[in-house]
Parts: sequence; structure tokens; C-alpha cells
Amino acid sequence: MNSHLQTEQAHKVANAVVFSQLESLIEDNPAIDLSPILNQQVASYPQLVSSLAKTTLPSPPGQRLGNAAVAAEAGSKQDKLPRISNETPIKVIHPISHEILGLLDPGLPSDSSIALSDHLPQVVVEALNNLIQEGQILHQLHGTYVISVGLHYAVKTDTSGDLDQITSFQYIHDKFPDIPAPRCLGTIADGQRIYFFMSRSPGSTLESVWPDLSVSTKVSLRNQLSSLFHHIRSLCFESQTEKVLIGGFVSGVSKDIRKTERIASNPVRSEKELNEFLCSKPGRTTTMLIKTVCSSMSHNHRIVSTHGDLHPRNIMVDWEKDENGRMLEDTVRVSSILDWEAAGWYPEHWEFVKAMHAIDSRGPLRDWIDYLPTEAIGNYMIEYSVDCLIDRWHG
Repeated sequence: MNSHLQTEQAHKVANAVVFSQLESLIEDNPAIDLSPILNQQVASYPQLVSSLAKTTLPSPPGQRLGNAAVAAEAGSKQDKLPRISNETPIKVIHPISHEILGLLDPGLPSDSSIALSDHLPQVVVEALNNLIQEGQILHQLHGTYVISVGLHYAVKTDTSGDLDQITSFQYIHDKFPDIPAPRCLGTIADGQRIYFFMSRSPGSTLESVWPDLSVSTKVSLRNQLSSLFHHIRSLCFESQTEKVLIGGFVSGVSKDIRKTERIASNPVRSEKELNEFLCSKPGRTTTMLIKTVCSSMSHNHRIVSTHGDLHPRNIMVDWEKDENGRMLEDTVRVSSILDWEAAGWYPEHWEFVKAMHAIDSRGPLRDWIDYLPTEAIGNYMIEYSVDCLIDRWHG
């Protein structure tokens, strides 16, 4: 087949794939908001066509592409998704819920003995892999993936081995079941990756819609976040208990997430010790500047319950709809707070400082600072400025 025909056939297959996916989504929910899905399709469509142009063969006229055909035609794209290894024993950290088991191929076991088991049959592992391979990447950063699993669920997988993303998440659920956050629907590890199955939050990330929001909508979101964080901060830090450390709610491990994640090698029992951890780096000589910065840092802040990564990418928002399913202008609501792996007991300024981390002062989120829920989390510009110096030193 010549190059022109090969490209033409690739477009035909790609169009059939996209049409089939969208049609399936609309059949399940005629009022679905397609904007995040369409944005993803726009980004991935050229790569899909390019991949198909190298491998695609003519399809019988009029043939509809189902999931199996999509996987076969776009194999190189699907192969990039992680797979649960079948070469090592699977560790069940949290049992797989009936909601996830119910998505597997008909005829596979999905009874309570499987849901509560600490051992997953190989046929279930393979079915979970098929489910993941049929999903779409909702978010990807380095080796971390968030992949759709059906319409209402997702799986987050990474190689960190960090269980704080699950234990802190569950801690908040237990203390505040009404805080909008995904539900844990099962967690497994294969020795290389952790797979965290969860409910999928409705709407779009605040980051993706922020530039198009009106001032009144941003004010409304700020007020909603203030209410939520007042609620979260109602927890009391029991400093008199030696077992309670500055760090994760359950693990007690202190973290500092910048370009990379650093974990304190020793338990941190005071803000002074936390400051020393922030101003140190193995293999790096501590300069006179950083010594001066460390000695000038306050260690008298209150220790409070903290999310630790209040970035617009970790906030899901959705719009209220009228009886016909149309979105109502200026009725946006916070539908979920995501990514609790950096959460725990930290000094009261930490939420503000980390909420400003990775915000480009000239980018589309440049006014984020004006709408932070400072009524609940406070305004700590001095501490933020000091942290910027530490950030530059870490490089």
C-alpha cells in the first residue's frame, strides 16, 4: 500500500476508534460532559494516526471496531500502559471491591471470597490487565499513570511504593466522610508497581478550566475550599503523644515534594527538626546562605492537618445542570480533592507554601494566589519567600 493510501486508511481506522468510544460514552450517559475527553482526543489523535499508518491494514467495508479491534489496531499505544506483572506474587493491600470486579468479563469469579481474598486468581489478574489496557490515560507524569476504568472508576499506578497515598486518603475518609474525595476500591502491588483502584470524580480538573472562569466563579470556588479546609483543620494534633510525628497521618513520615520527592530518614518530632530536614540534602554542602536561612526560620507554628498539595490539578470541579442536562453558568462546585499522598500533620503555613509550589507566575494560573482559601489556611508570604530560597538551593 502506498504512503497516501496507508495514511488514508489510518485516518479511517482512527476515526472509527474515536467514534466508537464517544458513541459508547454517550449511550451510557447522554448528558455526559465530553470536554475533557475531547481535549484528550485532540492531543492523542495525531499520534494514533501516525502509529496506525505504520501498521494498519485494510478493514472490511463498514466494519465497526470494538474494544478488541481497537487494541489490535492501536497496539503500540496500548502497550505503553502499565500491566500487572504475572511473574511475581500479587500482594493485596486492600481487597478489590465488587464494583471493580463487576467490570470484568462475564463469567469470571466476582463473589465475596474473591473480593476479600489476599490472593487473586491469575484469571482475575489478567482480566484486570485487560480492563486497564482498554482505559484511557487521564493523567501521566513520569512513571505515574491515572487510567480510566469504565466510566465511573479509575486506577492510579506508580513505582514509588508509597502507601501514604492510600493510608492518608483513608484516614481523611474515616474522620470526614463528607469531604469530597475518591473512594478506595482496592489496592494491589506486584513488586514493581502499586495499583490503586478508586471511584472517578465527576467534572474536570480546576487547572484545565481555570483560565476560562469568571471572577465570581473563582470567588465561589475559594469560598467552597475555605469551608472544606476549615472542616479539615478541625482535627487536633496531639503533640503530647510521642507516637504522633510531623508527617503522614498514619506513617508519620515527613516529605518534601519539589522536583523530586524527599523523605526524612529519621522521625521528625518538632518544627525545628522539620526545618533542618528542609535545609539539608545528602551529598550537598550546606552553604552559609542556607545555614542562615535555616537559623532564621520560625519553629513556633501550630501543627495542623494538611493536604500538602493544594494545586488546581488536584481539585475536580463540576457544574450543576438544569432538568435538560445543560450546565448552568456560574454554578460550579468542588466535586473532589485528589492526591493525598503528601497529606498529614504539618506546620500551619505548609498548606499555603505548597499550594503555590509549581505555579508559574506568568502562566495561566498566575492569579491562583488571589483565590487561595486563605480564610482557612492563612496567608504566609514570608514563609513562602523563604521556601523559594530553599527551593533554589535544592535545584
